[in-house]
Amino acid sequence: MVEEWFWQSATGSWPKIAIALSVAALGVLWIAYRGVTGRAWRREAAILCKVLVFALLLLMLMEPMAMTRVPKPGQNDVLILADDSASLALLDSTTGKPAGEPVKKALHRDASWIREVEKTFRTHAYSFDDRLHERTQLDALKFASMRSALAGSLESLQQRYLRQPVAAVLLFTDGNATDAAKLEEMMANSKASAPIFPVVTGVREVSSDLALKSVDVTQTPFEDSPVAVTAKIAAAGLGDTGVSLVIQDEAGKVVKTENHKLAKAQTEHTFQTRFRPEKMGISFFKVSVVKDQAVSHLTDPAKLKEVSAEATMENNQRFLAIDRRSGPYRVLYVSGRPNWEYKFLRRSLEPDDEVKLAALIRMAKREPKFQWRGREGETSNPLFRGFKSNEPEEAQRYDQPVLKRLNVMDASELADGFPKTPEELFGKFRAVVLDDVEAEFFTREQLDLLERFVSVRGGSLVMLGGQESFRLGGYEHTPVGRMLPVYLDRTGDVSPAEEAKFNLTREGWLEPWMRLRNTEPEEESRMASMPAFYSVNQSTAIKPGASILATVTDARRKSHPAMVVQRYGNGRVAAVTVGDMWRWGLNDPASQADMAKSWRQLFRWLVVDVPDRVDMQLSITPSGSHELVKPQVRVRDLAFRPQDDATVSIEIQEPDGGRISQGAEPAMTEAGLFEMSAHAGAQGAYRVKATVKDSAGAVVGESNSGWALNPAAEEFASLLPNRPLLERLAAWSGGRVLTVDELGSWASELSEIKMPVMETRTEPLWHRWWVLVLLVGLLGTEWWLRRRQGWR
Repeated sequence: MVEEWFWQSATGSWPKIAIALSVAALGVLWIAYRGVTGRAWRREAAILCKVLVFALLLLMLMEPMAMTRVPKPGQNDVLILADDSASLALLDSTTGKPAGEPVKKALHRDASWIREVEKTFRTHAYSFDDRLHERTQLDALKFASMRSALAGSLESLQQRYLRQPVAAVLLFTDGNATDAAKLEEMMANSKASAPIFPVVTGVREVSSDLALKSVDVTQTPFEDSPVAVTAKIAAAGLGDTGVSLVIQDEAGKVVKTENHKLAKAQTEHTFQTRFRPEKMGISFFKVSVVKDQAVSHLTDPAKLKEVSAEATMENNQRFLAIDRRSGPYRVLYVSGRPNWEYKFLRRSLEPDDEVKLAALIRMAKREPKFQWRGREGETSNPLFRGFKSNEPEEAQRYDQPVLKRLNVMDASELADGFPKTPEELFGKFRAVVLDDVEAEFFTREQLDLLERFVSVRGGSLVMLGGQESFRLGGYEHTPVGRMLPVYLDRTGDVSPAEEAKFNLTREGWLEPWMRLRNTEPEEESRMASMPAFYSVNQSTAIKPGASILATVTDARRKSHPAMVVQRYGNGRVAAVTVGDMWRWGLNDPASQADMAKSWRQLFRWLVVDVPDRVDMQLSITPSGSHELVKPQVRVRDLAFRPQDDATVSIEIQEPDGGRISQGAEPAMTEAGLFEMSAHAGAQGAYRVKATVKDSAGAVVGESNSGWALNPAAEEFASLLPNRPLLERLAAWSGGRVLTVDELGSWASELSEIKMPVMETRTEPLWHRWWVLVLLVGLLGTEWWLRRRQGWR
């Protein structure tokens, strides 16, 4: 409290009267001591005492007043918020008792510091775990929840007491909030409404523990290492101990194990491993880290806990959701002539069940109607004479190119050549390959259709090199030319690129689908063994935003782009400028296998991110007690236009086998988008299935997805208190960090801080006890001196 002083009688005639009385008193004092004898210092001391008495009385006549502002009793609120999460149930190795016991004791209703606070303030008790709870007593906390929604609870309190006079928030927690990111955002973007005083609780020391801090998953659509797992672990008290990272599938089968022996003082380690799930679609796996001797007890929780002898086993495992989308994904291959490239390409993709190649190959170019080479009255091309005429492609007219269809779905698919409508192209294929076919093969409408296939539908386009590809195929100033990642400007007279050797660029090394080996030396050795190429479509430059992933260097040591990619609208476009990649497969059996794998990886990259007619995405947001899950389903018709006249039903399968079925509602922000919301709180795996029907009730398509929830791993990610976070929280709000032992002094000092509701108190100086003591002391001293000297 800060006192302010003022004079009650400092105005008017009273100061003059007081001065006159003082002068008179001094005159009487001088007369009284004028004739006294004795020691000089005693006389002077006695006079000084009388002067001080007169001065003090004169001061009192001026009525000095002390004014202070203090909290108005019963008008300010103190909020007591206690963490009731499971992390406070851990045994403290220094005391052998649960870490939350001191909290319960401090929050007992009869605690002296609570009674001290209640003398001046209204107190309100709350606890929080996965949400905020109002309490009448805080000494009955259970410490059982697997969430610590600290940020959400503080926000709820702030909203609840938005216009209330909150003096302080007393927060009992270990600071290990499961919504710590939200708390950091709150501190960065808002202001505190009241000072927060965190009371640090939790275990002081961990004797032995292994924790799976984080698990990152990288999925690739390629055959050798489709799933890469990076797991970071933390160890306490386990120096010189062997630990194992174990990955199990949904049936409990161990699919991967990695071992590592911790050094004596090692507290952290990062596991990196790769494995291939056995099935396509959505799969769930459990990742665990345990001591080597505990691996055999993973299926027996009681025995596992006994053998591990850790502070807790809740932070040793996490669930993973891995979505390997299943096809088959169809790709349309269009070639201007039969060639070696298609032969090797078809053989390369045959083992891949996820990519199916449909081909449209021109066997002969269009001939004028007036040519007479056929028999009299014959209108079909004599090349097909003698074949059954009930097959459409076997009765080509002279004025039409001779086309051969391969791997089509039915007799009508590609019967009229390259698709002419979005329904024929968009809904059936995810990628288009143009190989040695000139631009004039397509009509202007078909070229525009190809551009919309990439930019609007989100499909992929790749052009392979050849004598009728790129600029030689007349694609400059066409919609396809606009999409290609290389410029097709004329370069004048150029020399052929002979004996061109293949190499990856820096960007190419970063793309998993461009590599065929696990290590850089092995990959460099593989490329060194590749044959030279002699057919390269040279370009002047690449377009802005494009990336060169591979180059070829010819005999004159001139480098040319060999593989260039870029995004175009919603899709992607690739240019393979080498026209004789088939030479790679003629080298030896090992090279043929490498070429086949390279083609498969390229085609997986082309099709893996292309959207389907029914495409579902999951938006998952932490919301205190649960995860707020919003499945978003985009529905398109055969032309890939948004389809609003659809019925979307969503089914969520929970970890315990329960099911939630609900219809999705059309979104107001986007055509063809359907949404629903659900909450998930239990630990484990969740599966989601969306079924879409059209207005006639026919099934348009289905989409499957899923996610994994790991609240226990987040709750026990750190066992020791997060004091730095609590210090930042206190500094942000204007409070300070406390310990349980400091609660008594804090309660006494609480009235000293500024409060929302204050009152002004005034007190005359005369009411201070020390004034009376001083006055009596001065008069007593003067009386003693007079008696000592015998003065009257």
